[in-house]
Amino acid sequence: MTKKDLAAVIYGRFYRSARTRIGCVITLERIFKKIREELIQQGEVRVHGLGLFKVIWRKPRNCYDPTKGKVVELPGKKVIKFYPDKMMRKAISVANTSRR
Repeated sequence: MTKKDLAAVIYGRFYRSARTRIGCVITLERIFKKIREELIQQGEVRVHGLGLFKVIWRKPRNCYDPTKGKVVELPGKKVIKFYPDKMMRKAISVANTSRR
């Protein structure tokens, strides 16, 4: 699902004019911008019912490069990790068991 898809869902559920369609996209942009800012400043963002986005440090590690045939060291870096909320894990497990 993309940002455009999310805006279309919000628009279809609550609004009906072209002006509010643009407003939905702008609102989503503001939400995503705030999430980015919080991740940069605080290092984590918790969304109830969805989960926790957290910035973690990935340690440097060694990796094998098959084209060169030798081991290459990858530097450490900050990455975003997502930890799903209990409700999200439960919803996904129910959805996965119903498909089988």
